[in-house]
Amino acid sequence: MPHLPIAAAARLCGCHRSTLQRAIRAGRLHLNANHQLDTEELTRAGYLHTAAAQQPHAAAARSTLGPLLRDMHRTLERLAEVLDALTQTLRQMQQERSMLPTAGAQQPHLMPQEGPQQPLGATQGSTGTHTRPRGRTQPKGAHEGMQQGDNETPAFDTTRFTLGRLCPRGHDYQRTGQTLRKRHSGTCAACEREQQRERRARKRQGG
Repeated sequence: MPHLPIAAAARLCGCHRSTLQRAIRAGRLHLNANHQLDTEELTRAGYLHTAAAQQPHAAAARSTLGPLLRDMHRTLERLAEVLDALTQTLRQMQQERSMLPTAGAQQPHLMPQEGPQQPLGATQGSTGTHTRPRGRTQPKGAHEGMQQGDNETPAFDTTRFTLGRLCPRGHDYQRTGQTLRKRHSGTCAACEREQQRERRARKRQGG
């Protein structure tokens, strides 16, 4: 139990110090090895009321709880800082994950490797499907310099023309997805005809 020096015990009991000293000499009160008085003994002897006797306990509790509360407050502050750091890290991870392609995202399809080119009008198996020519190299047909056509694509002179990529004006030769171009210049034959007609029209308007 709490022990108090004689002066502190006298203030708590509301009496003079000499009063407690006389009680000590009379044997009603006893000092411990540190020359302090026990609050319970002061209460039993009638020098200290119960409410006043509890004050040292409250003071001792406050002196003990004060540092403990301060330590708890610092610990809570550190925990709050750690939680803030974890929250920021989690947000960054979510942002980085949202920028990555999803597992079910459709990947671009790779074009199959082209096999050997076949002449225009050649069939594949018994299905009757036609192979469209690609590039500028076209095999010759049975006649000299003439490309043999099928039911859809008319023949053209392979010594002068070839099929190439679609021109800027979009001249699609017989729905083949390609443009009929001149071999020596690579220009679109339809574009040249249109340009010639445009020049003649401008001359007529100017004349």
